[in-house]
Amino acid sequence: MIFLSPLIVSGAYNIGIFHWRPTESAKKLAKQWKEMLLADDKIWDQNGFNDILHKQLGPSVDDESRLVYAFDGKLKMGILPASIFCSGHTYFVQVGFVQLTIFNCLKYLIPIFYVLYRCFLLHN
Repeated sequence: MIFLSPLIVSGAYNIGIFHWRPTESAKKLAKQWKEMLLADDKIWDQNGFNDILHKQLGPSVDDESRLVYAFDGKLKMGILPASIFCSGHTYFVQVGFVQLTIFNCLKYLIPIFYVLYRCFLLHN
């Protein structure tokens, strides 16, 4: 499973799938985002979210978790892996299902082939 650091991802963060923890920073972000969208109906929700989130982006929380501090410097943010949380664009337009299917099949087939090969060697 590949997890990307938000510090190396360019472009807008997709808001199609979220996992929110009910921290004070997350509640503050949600409230500010809601107020921004209600105040101006011309703001696209994804752009508004990204504008607020990018007020402060970084530093990394640590070297291993691939989380960064964002928004108010206290919110910990990470990117959900596309192999599990695949958007429609990734699945259909970028043909992600082919890559994910091949990867998932190989992940399970290689150990099976190894066992079959070992059985073949033992019986011959």
